[in-house]
Amino acid sequence: MKENVDLHRFWILLASAVVLVLLSSLSLAAEITVDDDGAEDYTTIQEAVNAANNSGDTILVYPGTYNQNVDVAKELNITSVGGASVTNITSDFDYVLFINSDNVTINGFNVSGTVGGNTAGIYLNDANHCNLNSNIVTNIMTNAGIYLASSENNNLSNNIVFGNNYGIYLRDNSNNNNLTGNDASENLGFGIYLESSGNTELIDNTILDNFGNGIYLISSENNNLTHNNISGNGANGIYMSGANNNNLTSNIVQDNDEYGIWATGNTNLITNNTISNNGYSGVYLQDCTFHTLSDNTITGNGEDSGSGYGIDLWDSNNNHIFNNYLNNSKNANIDYSSVSNLGNNWNTTNKTGPNIIGGPYIGGNFWATPDGTGFSQVNADINGDGFCDTPNDTYTIREGYEQYDYLPLASTSDDNEPPVVIPIAPLEKEVGPGELLELNVSVTDDSDISSVVVNVSSVNDTVDKALLSNVNGYWINNSITLDVNPHGMYNLNINATDEFGNSNTSMNLSVIGESTSTGDGNEDEDGNFVYHPQPLFDVPTGNPLLLVGVLGIVVIFFMRRRE
Repeated sequence: MKENVDLHRFWILLASAVVLVLLSSLSLAAEITVDDDGAEDYTTIQEAVNAANNSGDTILVYPGTYNQNVDVAKELNITSVGGASVTNITSDFDYVLFINSDNVTINGFNVSGTVGGNTAGIYLNDANHCNLNSNIVTNIMTNAGIYLASSENNNLSNNIVFGNNYGIYLRDNSNNNNLTGNDASENLGFGIYLESSGNTELIDNTILDNFGNGIYLISSENNNLTHNNISGNGANGIYMSGANNNNLTSNIVQDNDEYGIWATGNTNLITNNTISNNGYSGVYLQDCTFHTLSDNTITGNGEDSGSGYGIDLWDSNNNHIFNNYLNNSKNANIDYSSVSNLGNNWNTTNKTGPNIIGGPYIGGNFWATPDGTGFSQVNADINGDGFCDTPNDTYTIREGYEQYDYLPLASTSDDNEPPVVIPIAPLEKEVGPGELLELNVSVTDDSDISSVVVNVSSVNDTVDKALLSNVNGYWINNSITLDVNPHGMYNLNINATDEFGNSNTSMNLSVIGESTSTGDGNEDEDGNFVYHPQPLFDVPTGNPLLLVGVLGIVVIFFMRRRE
C-alpha cells in the first residue's frame, strides 16, 4: 500500500515539473519578425506589436518602407535589421511612433512625415526607461522630430534629427533623461528644447544651422550641457529663460547669428566653453544673479554687428566672472544702470594656478583685443606674479559703474616678439567694379596666432574691417563688399596678434578702383551697380608648428555708382 502512495506522489511531482517547464518556456521573451514583402511573421509593424504577448518581446523589422502609425503600449524592443538607411516608417498624419509604455526600445529607423501633417516623429507620452537609438527623424513639420512629455529616465543616443519644425523637445517634467551623441541640426525652430524639465544630461550633441536657438532651456533646472557643438544657428547658441542651477561646460558655441549664450535666471555655471564669432555678445546675462563664468575663451564676438561684447550684463547682480580669456573689440559691458548691476565680482582671490593663459596664479581675466591694444596686452607684469602692474593694475569694466577687475591677467611669456606679417600677393592690384580681389598674406609666429584682422581704408578714413576666423587651420572670412564712389586708391593692411598679446601690422597694400564699369550685375533702386559675389576659397597654413596661420583669402568687391 505504501508503495502505491509513493508511486502516486512521484507522478504528481513529475506532472508538476512538466507544467512548470511549460509555463517557464511560455514566459520567455519571443522574437517576432516583420517584412513588408511578406516573407516574415507580419507585414506591418503594428500587427507585430499587437501580436506580442509578453514584456521584453523583440520585434525585428527587415528593410522596407512601412507607411503607418505605430502605437506601442507594451514593453517591447523594436529594432531594424538593416538600420535607418534602409528601414523607413512614414505617415501622413498624427504621430509616426507613439509610445505610451515603459521600457521600450526603438532602434535604427528612418522616421519621416509630410509637410504639415504630423504632430511628432517619435512621441513618448508618460513613458519611462525607454531607449531611442540610431534613428533618423525628418520632415515633421507641425511639431518636433522627437517629443517627450512627462517622460523620465530615457536614453536618446546617436539620433539624427533634421529638417523638422523643431528638433528634440522635452516638456512637462520630463526629467532625468540622457541625450548623448545626437545631431539636431537644420530644423526650422530650435535644435533641442527643454521646457519645465530638469536633471537631464546633454553630452556630445551636435546642434548646427537651426533657424532658431540651438539649445533652449525655459524654466528648467539642474541640467548639464557638456561637450556639445552649438554653431551656426539663426538665433542664439544657448538660450536660457528662467533656468536655474544649470551647468554649461566645455561646449563650443560659435558663429551663431545673435548671442552665443543668453541667460536669465539664477546660479548657472558657465565654465571652460569656447564662445566665438557670434553676431552679438558672446555671453549676455539679463536679470541674472549668482552666475559663475570662469575658464572660458570668448573671442571675436560682435564684430559683424559692431554692437556686441564679449560679456554683457543687464540688470544682473552678484555674479562671479574670472579667469576668462577675452579677445573682442569690446570685451565687457554693463547695461541699464549702475544701481541695477551690483555686487558683480570680476576676479577671484589670488590663488595658485595655472590660469587660463598658463600663468602661475588665478585672479581676474585676460583682456585682449584683436588689434593688440587690450588691457592685458599693453600693461606689463613687473613683479612676475602674472597680473598687470604698469602703467595700470586695475581694469575698469565701465566708467562710472564702479566695477573692476582688480587682478587682470598679464602675459606670462618671455615672447615679446610680434608675429611676422608678409604680403605674398598681390602687392599692387587694379580692381574694376565687381571684380574679385584675392589677398594672400603669410602670418608666422613662435606661438599661436590669436586673431587676424584686415583693415580697409581710403586716404584718411577707415572704410571697413574684417576679423578672420581660424577654421581647421585656415584664416578665412566672408567677403567685404565696398561701395566706393568715386573710384580711387584704397589701402589694405593686416594686423595679427599672437596668444601673448604681441601685435604687428603689415605694410599697406594698394588697391585701385577702376573707373570703367564692367562685369555682371544690376542697378539697384539707388542707382548703385551691384555685382554678384563669387565663392571664397582657402589657403592652408603649412607647417602648424612654424607657420601658424596663413591669412586665407580676403575678398573685396567694389561697387561704383553708374555714370
